[in-house]
Amino acid sequence: MPLPSPTTGDRIHGHDRMNTSRPPEADTPTAPAPGICPCCGLAHDGLSVSIPVSRPTLTDKVPPAEWAERVWSNGEMCVIDDERFYLYGSVLLSIHGHPDEFAWGAWAEVSEEQFMAYQELRAEEGREAHAPLAALLGTDIPFYPVTLGLPLMVHVQPQGLRPNFVLDAGPHPLVQDQAGGVSPERVESIKAWFASIKAG
Repeated sequence: MPLPSPTTGDRIHGHDRMNTSRPPEADTPTAPAPGICPCCGLAHDGLSVSIPVSRPTLTDKVPPAEWAERVWSNGEMCVIDDERFYLYGSVLLSIHGHPDEFAWGAWAEVSEEQFMAYQELRAEEGREAHAPLAALLGTDIPFYPVTLGLPLMVHVQPQGLRPNFVLDAGPHPLVQDQAGGVSPERVESIKAWFASIKAG
C-alpha cells in the first residue's frame, strides 16, 4: 500500500496549526466593545479554540526516511508498522463561565479490530449511536505531565464530526481539567504559547 510522506514543519509532537472560532460580531449599542468578552470582560478573540496535532506521538520515533514504509495516515486515521492503530479526535475541556469549549486535538490508540470497525462506520448514518470504543491516549499533550497511555473512551460523533475522547476517571491533571473545566486565563495562556511556536 502506498503511504504518504511525513508532514514537514511540525512542532511539539505535531502541534502545527490552530483553528479559532469566528471573530466577535460588530459592536452594537448594547454590546461590549469589540473583542471584549461579555462573560468575563477580558479582551480576547474567541475562546472556542482547537489546537490540532498532525500525528501520534509514537511517530516521533520513526526516522523521516522510513515514513513511506512504516507510517500511513489520512489525517483522521493512522497506522504505524502495521501494528499500532490510531483514530484522531478531540479532548474537550469546558471553560469556566463560558459556553465555549477548548479542544486539544489528539490521537487515540485502538485495537486493529476497532480500527477496522470505525473505518466501516465513517460513511454510516446514525453512527453516533455506536457504543464507545475503549482506547489509550496516543498524544503527549503539552502543559501536563505525560499523558501517553491515559485510558479513555472514544465517542463516535455524527458524520462530519471527529470523535470525542472522554478520559477515564483518575487523578491525572488532564483528567481533572476535563471533569472540572479550565479558566479563561488558562485558555488564553495556551493560545499565546501556540501562537509563539507558530511564529517561531
